[in-house]
Amino acid sequence: MKQAKKKNTIIIFVLGIILLITAFFGIKMLISKEPEGGNDTYDDNIEILNEIHPVKILVYGEELYFRDTLKYEKITSISAEVLELDENAYERVVLVINDLNGTVELTEADYETIGTVLKKGGLDFYYYGTSKFDKIREHELCNSEPAEDAVSMTSALYYKRMANFNGLWTEHDNEIGKRNKENQGMILVANIVRCIKSNN
Repeated sequence: MKQAKKKNTIIIFVLGIILLITAFFGIKMLISKEPEGGNDTYDDNIEILNEIHPVKILVYGEELYFRDTLKYEKITSISAEVLELDENAYERVVLVINDLNGTVELTEADYETIGTVLKKGGLDFYYYGTSKFDKIREHELCNSEPAEDAVSMTSALYYKRMANFNGLWTEHDNEIGKRNKENQGMILVANIVRCIKSNN
């Protein structure tokens, strides 16, 4: 009887040691494990534009908020040289005119320059706002009729053909954007990526 009790005590002791060792290594693995899914879709899209399919993003006009990791350039004037595509460095040039508050000034020469480079190829054009819709259509930068709630017009290479989009940014999006400043940049990046992927 004593021998059986002693044997049970040894078995319980050994099982206890095994459980302690298992628990120790389990906790150690959880602590040292790298967090999964550190990147979200926005981060992945930024990586595509920065590294995988490099795009030269030029922002003209009002402030536009992106994540710090996105490579882009804020420009103060529009010229053919600035909009020119360097095929050794980039797949596309994207000109973004941010005019949501109607404060951006564009000259006839600016419209003509954008139009000339668009026709030449290599440039995608995104306009955010409404005050320049008539001028944009007059200069054939985007020919589509704006949707009723549209606050944007776009001409971009999509499936290897220039396509016109309106309504990529709407009045509803604009209201959300006032509460979340990063939202406009995030949606813009997603649209650029969608076009880039369609051409590859």
